[in-house]
Amino acid sequence: WNIADNWTGNAVPAVDANIIFDDVPLNHCQLDQNRSVTNITNTQSTYRMVINGNKLTVKGDLNFSNGAQIDASAASSAIEFAGAMTQSIPLGSFYNNEVYDLIVNNPNHVVLHGTLRLLNTLTTLSGRLNALSGSPTIIYGGATAQTIGDHLFLADSLFNLTIDNTAGVTLTNNFLTTVTGTLTVNDAKKLILAPGRQLSVPGTIVNHAGHTGFVLESDAAGTASLLHQTANVPATVEGNGTGYDLYVWNEPTNCCIYKLNTTAPVNWNTVHPGADFVPGRGYLYSLQATNPTKAFTGILNNGTVSYPLTSAGTDLNLKGFNLVGNPYASSIDWSSATGWGRTSLVNSGGGYDMWIWNPAANNYGVYNSTDGDGVGTNSAQRFLAPMQGYFVRAAGAGNLEMTNEIRVPNSADWFKNTEQHDHRINLCVKSDAGYGFDEIRLDFGYPENEHGARKLFSEVRSAPSLFLSNQDAYLSILYLTDTHENPVVPVCFKAGTEGEYSITCDFDQNSFDILMLEDRQNNYIQNLKTAQTYRFSSSKTDDATRFVLYFGPDTNHTFDQLPGRIYVDGKQLIIDLVLVPEKTEVFIYDLSGRLLLNQPLAGEIRHKLAFFYDTQILIVHLKNEQGSLCRKIFWPGGKSE
Repeated sequence: WNIADNWTGNAVPAVDANIIFDDVPLNHCQLDQNRSVTNITNTQSTYRMVINGNKLTVKGDLNFSNGAQIDASAASSAIEFAGAMTQSIPLGSFYNNEVYDLIVNNPNHVVLHGTLRLLNTLTTLSGRLNALSGSPTIIYGGATAQTIGDHLFLADSLFNLTIDNTAGVTLTNNFLTTVTGTLTVNDAKKLILAPGRQLSVPGTIVNHAGHTGFVLESDAAGTASLLHQTANVPATVEGNGTGYDLYVWNEPTNCCIYKLNTTAPVNWNTVHPGADFVPGRGYLYSLQATNPTKAFTGILNNGTVSYPLTSAGTDLNLKGFNLVGNPYASSIDWSSATGWGRTSLVNSGGGYDMWIWNPAANNYGVYNSTDGDGVGTNSAQRFLAPMQGYFVRAAGAGNLEMTNEIRVPNSADWFKNTEQHDHRINLCVKSDAGYGFDEIRLDFGYPENEHGARKLFSEVRSAPSLFLSNQDAYLSILYLTDTHENPVVPVCFKAGTEGEYSITCDFDQNSFDILMLEDRQNNYIQNLKTAQTYRFSSSKTDDATRFVLYFGPDTNHTFDQLPGRIYVDGKQLIIDLVLVPEKTEVFIYDLSGRLLLNQPLAGEIRHKLAFFYDTQILIVHLKNEQGSLCRKIFWPGGKSE
């Protein structure tokens, strides 16, 4: 370049000159230093522009014909496109289709035609590389590790992407990257999706490298997400947690089954006979280290997944609860209007509930599918991250079915903050000593009062519990008509350990004229419209029904009712005194007032009473020094089992 005799006029071209190759040149044109040009014209294929480890800045067009090319493959060679108008990389413009470094510095973008093999880095200073129009192919073929970072491709989309790098190509783009044509991982090469990053491949995935060549990484902040349509794609998917103990939940026995339990009548081999993870099933993994990583290898799930549900449990508080999981390598949407088969689940408020364990709360959060873009209790939300496990409640035996329609490309956080909604009240209790928190929700505006989401109690004994008692059920969410018909709502609380607690109420101030919280134990009423947090001390022996919410005056309620439950399950009369610590007497009468049974019952136990009565209406009355509870029940007749 720098020899004057090589140029017409015996003069080295000025900066940003137009460069024209002779029709029959004698040599390649080799750069001696970084150079900047406008247009380059070359009509023959024998001799090329050779970048030679320097940078060539092109501000105009590549007017190439008859196989003309630029050789930019040597180490440290760089091509910068820095025009003011849209520029193009014509088909076959580079020797062996290779560029060591490519720089886009054009606010109107650079359009790639054909194939480009990138040996080192793609950098965008202004504008993007259009690798979508005209079906081009980008090949990452470096000898050292490469990355696909932010703001490289127009619309964060490519048509064809080929990974041909043994050291690995890592997707670090913070936005959804889409491959609309074919994603290919060549034999012995590797593509890595960094934690929390998102890749969508509506086209085809061809992985010649097996499960070691396609890795979805995970860390404490999140898991990589892949949205794809191709069946039988081998991959390695990391989960944030490496092993100590592995369990599955068995609904008929209402308990977790340990993987090393192989001798009990109901053991791992009887409830999980296969050696592989079951698509759609949830697993409990107990961790030993802090934020470790576990890798799962195999074929990525795609298409329809159907998981069988049961409702055969003997514990009525847990009957029908099945632990399931997101089987896909992408997030899924519990509120999706299509793609779910959930008719076997219990209908709740016109939708379906799902429960997620929140380790910060030491409690379960619940979210209902009709909440749309909202969140449920304890920060549970509509989007379930890849591999996230959750509980659903089956009304009977059936299947939970999922299709690709429920999949979403966003990388979901496992939890979100509660949002404020009209005609909704969220009440959250928190332990000052750090034992966790719990949340309930009241939703107004329903045509009639009805059960919402069941309360799924924590297995952590020190965790606080906040819930609502509604006849035969404990609830986390309650659906109500309005505050006129429901001026008073009792709230139940159980301390996991003695200590200091706070209750915070989150609500829209304009939706409620009156909102008071009464602490019956301390004989204190707080106006929640002026102070939304109430602090108190509690012990494990406190009355569970110490709190009451008031939305208006009411003279018909009495609050000496015991927090017990009375109901019939098949041929069993159940007296649930789990939340009643004191000994309690039970009286059973027929409709004529004749006493049929009177006996003392121990507190903190769920009793199953044995007797033989004809089919009739029974009146069951519980009484102790703390209060009473009376219910009419229908007894189907026969002998208790």
